[in-house]
Amino acid sequence: MKIKKFQSLFFLFITAISIHAQSDCERMLNAAIEDYYNKGKYEQAAKMFRSIQSDCGTNYGGTSEYLRKCNAKLQENADYKKCSTIEACNYYLKTYPNGRFVSKVQQNLAELLLIKEEDEAYEKCQTEIACQEYLEQYPNGRFVPIVQKRLAKILFLKEEDEAYEKCQTVVACQEYLEKYPDGRYVEQVEEKIVELDRLWREEYNAFYSCTTEDACMEYLKKYPAGEYVEQVKKKKAELERLRKEKEAAKTAYMKIIRIEFANVDKQGDIIDPYGSTLFASEMKYLKPKIIYDGILDDTKKVLLYCKIFSPNGTLESGENSPSGYTYSNSYWVWPGRNNSILLDGWGNSTISNFTSGKYTLELWFEGVRIYQTTIAIKDKENALSRGDWRIALKKSREHVTTEYGNSIYKGQQYDGFRSGLGMYVYESGSFYIGRWSSGNRNGLGMYVPKTGNIMNNCPDCAYFYGEWSDGLKSGTGSCYDKMGNLIYYGNFENDAPTQTYPTTGYKNYKFECYEFSNGDFYVGETLNGKSHGTGIYIWSSGDMWYGTWSDGQRNGYGIYMSYEGVVSTGKWIGNTKQ
Repeated sequence: MKIKKFQSLFFLFITAISIHAQSDCERMLNAAIEDYYNKGKYEQAAKMFRSIQSDCGTNYGGTSEYLRKCNAKLQENADYKKCSTIEACNYYLKTYPNGRFVSKVQQNLAELLLIKEEDEAYEKCQTEIACQEYLEQYPNGRFVPIVQKRLAKILFLKEEDEAYEKCQTVVACQEYLEKYPDGRYVEQVEEKIVELDRLWREEYNAFYSCTTEDACMEYLKKYPAGEYVEQVKKKKAELERLRKEKEAAKTAYMKIIRIEFANVDKQGDIIDPYGSTLFASEMKYLKPKIIYDGILDDTKKVLLYCKIFSPNGTLESGENSPSGYTYSNSYWVWPGRNNSILLDGWGNSTISNFTSGKYTLELWFEGVRIYQTTIAIKDKENALSRGDWRIALKKSREHVTTEYGNSIYKGQQYDGFRSGLGMYVYESGSFYIGRWSSGNRNGLGMYVPKTGNIMNNCPDCAYFYGEWSDGLKSGTGSCYDKMGNLIYYGNFENDAPTQTYPTTGYKNYKFECYEFSNGDFYVGETLNGKSHGTGIYIWSSGDMWYGTWSDGQRNGYGIYMSYEGVVSTGKWIGNTKQ
């Protein structure tokens, strides 16, 4: 049918050439080509044109626009057929952005790109990670079986490498040889077994030699990850413990910081506290207290022997004293710091066997003297009168608030007058410390005449504490003699007592001076050997505190006056201002 139609058209064209002019023939030829082009028969149109030119010898020079279009379409067809590569697809899409095969070429290009990406992913499959990434991304990929085999081989080699890296012990080496009898490192592992065996024997000999701390330390230094590290550490700790215990035994397992002394009764109740001044006339039992740091980490029971020498060098001893010692007893030594041991008391419950002077105490353990100290026991009658505390008090008033000729005042003031709490030292040497108002003694206060003098209207009164009004004793007050004994407690009017003088029944109340080993002093009222009532504490630095005391501690209102003259008042509980 097509051949007949072509022949028919061709016949018409020949007829037209013979009948009409050349221009008319060209017009008809163009019409025929246009018809083919519109019907999409580009190859037929081009073939017809070439045939006419060949047979008729007529040159129509491609004057037909449709012929050129046919050629373009034919070229597009040829370029489309080449789109089996990424480059050819890209060329087609660039050359024919609106071409007939754009969608097919784009689809073909996408497929080619995916294939390229997969090829590149496959090329990278030289490591475990690259293989795993390929299999995750292309579970149905073209190279899946190959990649799976390659991954299995990589993992196998990796496991072998890891097994070889672990060959640091004979056991690990043997496990490697069992699992990889034809492995890549068989020769090296066999050599390593020989070397490890040599090193083990060397380490074992070092372990066997760990009979001293130094040998243990040398082993741990040389074999920080050795087979016997834990055993050597335990052995070293035990050797260290034994050494420390042996050294500690030289001092009864403790480091003695100091030994303090107190005066106690037969039941052990304190008469004069630790650190206070002890007086021969009041001594019952001398009770030492050891302050120490425990050297070991556990408790030890020790048998201590004590020697006490009197001031003349005589060893104190009794019927039950061990030969060459004053007494002995067993005590527990505890670990930790600032522990204490109360040694046995030595003395007499009824009559004092002590004389004034310096006593020496020696502490012995397993035949070795481990500590020695001394304690001065003084005469009671000299405690207040000898003047040591007055010297300390003199230092406290070097910096004063106000001077009045040869008299001085240190304390609180108001509007230029002595007001509040303060101390006034008279030119004579007497002094008053307590409450003031409008420049006069008003309120509770302590008055101490100069050495050797007594209070007005109070026979034998060397120390007074009580109420005052306009400079005169008025109200309740206490008088103490030069020995510190309470000789009157009662009412006063117009500077004189109004009741029976002296009074009795207050033998436990005293006015005393305690001198401490650090150079501090307490001067004032006491009860049963402890600071109680009103008193002054004088530090060796020149600071002082005056106020209320209870059971050996500050307990109430008072005034603190520093050496430099700084004044502070308030309530104190112990060493803390409230």
